[in-house]
Amino acid sequence: MDDLEARVELAEQALRDTCERNGFRVTVHGEISEHDAALLLRYAGPSALRMQANEGRSVVRIRLVGARRWHRLADLARYLETPHDE
Repeated sequence: MDDLEARVELAEQALRDTCERNGFRVTVHGEISEHDAALLLRYAGPSALRMQANEGRSVVRIRLVGARRWHRLADLARYLETPHDE
Protein backbone atom coordinates (compact mmCIF):
# COMPACT_ATOMS: atom_id res chain seq x y z
CA MET A 1 0.00 0.00 0.00
CA ASP A 2 1.47 3.35 -0.97
CA ASP A 3 1.55 6.40 1.26
CA LEU A 4 -1.55 8.06 -0.23
CA GLU A 5 -3.65 4.92 0.08
CA ALA A 6 -2.56 4.47 3.70
CA ARG A 7 -3.49 8.09 4.48
CA VAL A 8 -6.85 7.70 2.72
CA GLU A 9 -7.61 4.56 4.73
CA LEU A 10 -6.78 6.31 8.01
CA ALA A 11 -8.80 9.39 7.00
CA GLU A 12 -11.80 7.25 6.09
CA GLN A 13 -11.69 5.58 9.51
CA ALA A 14 -11.39 8.98 11.19
CA LEU A 15 -14.44 10.19 9.22
CA ARG A 16 -16.39 7.06 10.29
CA ASP A 17 -15.45 7.72 13.90
CA THR A 18 -16.55 11.35 13.59
CA CYS A 19 -19.85 10.26 12.06
CA GLU A 20 -20.44 7.83 14.92
CA ARG A 21 -19.62 10.44 17.57
CA ASN A 22 -21.96 12.98 15.97
CA GLY A 23 -24.82 10.63 15.18
CA PHE A 24 -24.43 10.88 11.39
CA ARG A 25 -26.01 7.95 9.58
CA VAL A 26 -23.56 5.93 7.48
CA THR A 27 -25.22 3.57 4.99
CA VAL A 28 -24.12 -0.03 4.46
CA HIS A 29 -22.36 1.27 1.34
CA GLY A 30 -20.29 3.72 3.42
CA GLU A 31 -22.22 6.80 2.30
CA ILE A 32 -23.47 9.83 4.18
CA SER A 33 -26.01 12.49 3.33
CA GLU A 34 -25.10 15.68 1.53
CA HIS A 35 -25.84 17.63 4.71
CA ASP A 36 -23.44 15.52 6.78
CA ALA A 37 -20.78 15.60 4.05
CA ALA A 38 -20.93 19.40 4.04
CA LEU A 39 -20.43 19.42 7.81
CA LEU A 40 -17.45 17.06 7.59
CA LEU A 41 -15.87 19.22 4.88
CA ARG A 42 -16.61 22.35 6.96
CA TYR A 43 -18.68 23.91 4.21
CA ALA A 44 -21.22 26.60 5.03
CA GLY A 45 -23.98 24.10 4.21
CA PRO A 46 -25.14 21.46 1.77
CA SER A 47 -26.09 24.09 -0.78
CA ALA A 48 -22.36 24.67 -1.41
CA LEU A 49 -21.88 21.01 -2.41
CA ARG A 50 -25.06 21.11 -4.50
CA MET A 51 -23.95 24.27 -6.29
CA GLN A 52 -20.57 22.71 -7.13
CA ALA A 53 -22.31 19.64 -8.56
CA ASN A 54 -24.75 21.75 -10.58
CA GLU A 55 -21.83 23.71 -12.02
CA GLY A 56 -19.96 20.50 -12.91
CA ARG A 57 -17.13 21.12 -10.46
CA SER A 58 -18.00 18.74 -7.65
CA VAL A 59 -15.05 17.90 -5.41
CA VAL A 60 -16.39 14.41 -4.63
CA ARG A 61 -18.59 11.98 -6.49
CA ILE A 62 -22.31 11.99 -5.81
CA ARG A 63 -24.88 9.22 -5.89
CA LEU A 64 -28.40 10.47 -6.48
CA VAL A 65 -31.32 8.56 -5.00
CA GLY A 66 -34.42 10.42 -6.04
CA ALA A 67 -33.72 13.99 -4.94
CA ARG A 68 -31.24 12.97 -2.22
CA ARG A 69 -27.49 13.13 -2.73
CA TRP A 70 -25.10 10.71 -1.01
CA HIS A 71 -21.32 10.90 -0.67
CA ARG A 72 -18.97 7.97 -0.01
CA LEU A 73 -16.71 8.38 3.00
CA ALA A 74 -13.88 6.88 0.93
CA ASP A 75 -14.29 9.65 -1.68
CA LEU A 76 -14.36 12.34 1.01
CA ALA A 77 -11.21 10.85 2.59
CA ARG A 78 -9.42 10.76 -0.78
CA TYR A 79 -10.37 14.41 -1.42
CA LEU A 80 -9.11 15.46 2.01
CA GLU A 81 -5.81 13.59 1.62
CA THR A 82 -5.03 14.71 -1.94
CA PRO A 83 -3.08 17.96 -2.33
CA HIS A 84 -5.03 20.74 -4.09
CA ASP A 85 -3.88 23.93 -5.72
CA GLU A 86 -5.42 26.84 -3.87
